Amino acid sequence: MEADKLLFQDTDKELVMRAEAHLQESGITSATSKEKDEFYELYVSEEEFDMGKECLIDLLEQEAEELQGHVREIEAKQKLKEFEELEQKSFSKLKTPKQRLEEVSSSAFAFLIVGVIGAIALMLEVLGVFSLGLEGTVKIIFYVTMTVMFTAFIIVGIVNASAMSKWRMKAAEEDIMMNNVREFVKHELKDEYAALTEISTVIKVPDEEESEDAEQAEEEKYFEMEAEIRKRILLEFPELPIYLLEEATEEAIKLL
Repeated sequence: MEADKLLFQDTDKELVMRAEAHLQESGITSATSKEKDEFYELYVSEEEFDMGKECLIDLLEQEAEELQGHVREIEAKQKLKEFEELEQKSFSKLKTPKQRLEEVSSSAFAFLIVGVIGAIALMLEVLGVFSLGLEGTVKIIFYVTMTVMFTAFIIVGIVNASAMSKWRMKAAEEDIMMNNVREFVKHELKDEYAALTEISTVIKVPDEEESEDAEQAEEEKYFEMEAEIRKRILLEFPELPIYLLEEATEEAIKLL
């Protein structure tokens, strides 16, 4: 059989070589590769073309999955590095969407209430319902200043109120992510890290007769597993924000 039909081409020589080897191992004996115009091309015979295409698709899917896993590994390592840096500086300055939502909600209501009440009071003074005893230029300056200030309060309140929906949505997304983490821990990690509960108990309630070295060894093992769980969570959920990682790890340990 003559290998005369182009199946695949790429500038990556190693990828084409792997594809050729994979096809031959799969029984596509006509698979051969050639270099042409800075491309590496893979050919198979007309008779084996359809079978070769299926084998090639399987290989490329495997390659893509491995590449995706590699990318996730890099992202996880980068996030773990960021986590360690933030852990040293303390997470106290980081604000979650829920905290942001509380802030904008309280400030929105505060500004709106002050602005509206102030505007009503100013209008009543203008209409003569009550008088502050101001006259001439002072009265004009007072009206202009109060109008600008109360208008600004109302605008800031409206802006903060409009931001509430954004932070409410982000807070909801945060809850969904945490629920997904819990499900992952229950169904994927529980059996694998079943020993974690026993180690945790040893740390919290140490045996009086146990030597200090043994306790320290158990503690080190616990923290190693904790770090591994943190990494596994990031590999599964690379989109998980750094500020949620500690909470997610603690949740995972509670569920194991």
